[in-house]
Amino acid sequence: MLRYRIIHQNTNIEIPAGRFLVGRSPECHLVLDDPSVSRTHVAIVLDDAGLFLEDLGSRNGCILNGNRVEGQRKLQDGDRIVIGHQIIRVVAMERLAGADRTMALGNCKACGTWLSLDDKVCTHCGARREDALPGSEARPVERSAAPAAKRGEPGPDQEPISMMSGLVLKAVNMGKLDEAARFLDNLLGLAAKRVDSGSVMTESDLQAVGDATIAFATASKSPETLSRLFAFFHAAKVLMPRATVEKLYEAVRIAGYRRCPEMTRYMAALSSRTGELSPSDRFIHRRLEGLVNMCG
Repeated sequence: MLRYRIIHQNTNIEIPAGRFLVGRSPECHLVLDDPSVSRTHVAIVLDDAGLFLEDLGSRNGCILNGNRVEGQRKLQDGDRIVIGHQIIRVVAMERLAGADRTMALGNCKACGTWLSLDDKVCTHCGARREDALPGSEARPVERSAAPAAKRGEPGPDQEPISMMSGLVLKAVNMGKLDEAARFLDNLLGLAAKRVDSGSVMTESDLQAVGDATIAFATASKSPETLSRLFAFFHAAKVLMPRATVEKLYEAVRIAGYRRCPEMTRYMAALSSRTGELSPSDRFIHRRLEGLVNMCG
């Protein structure tokens, strides 16, 4: 099955298998804040037959590559969907597979909107792309040509962790655990890449990862998912946010979590750094130690 991403303003996410709802309702997977958009406007459907756009009887309809959509239409790489005043792009993952390409996309320096290689001006705010001046071709950002991101400084190709976390939480709240599992895989994969590249993981990013992982682990009663959370924080070499630790006290009980190698490795790494911790961080460390005892 081919994989696709959709691009809307500064949102850039992989489409999971199944039905991905787009509209104004908070229950949609992609929520568009636009009065001309219906509550559930369209569905983007990915299955073995391909990727499809389905109008759900919306009031104002939707436009695919300049043509009004009736019923269901097949989507392909490069398609442009217009819903109300919103533009959504479809990008095939195979086109983004080059290891030295930054998603084969760039960000508008003015508003952060994701732009395709062919955009010479921002489709959202109209600003000119820095890498598409008159007489030149838009080109992908090469990792070797860009300055290395410093730790604590976000890179230009970073997808919002909070948005991905929100998709997991929404799917969990709707009882769609298979869908939530796919979103969680995307979230943890994105967070791991962010850590590996040395890019920023703010306190709110870390808490968003914790919130989504704990919510899924609790709903699915999956101790393995909590192990993945410990493995992530061990790889990130950071202390869990206090709110995440507090939520874990209930989550380990519901999920039936017991002390696992991932927890042991993470705690051993923290113990070697206790002298570097601030008083507030030492309190979090003690709460983690209490959690270890609870899981023993």
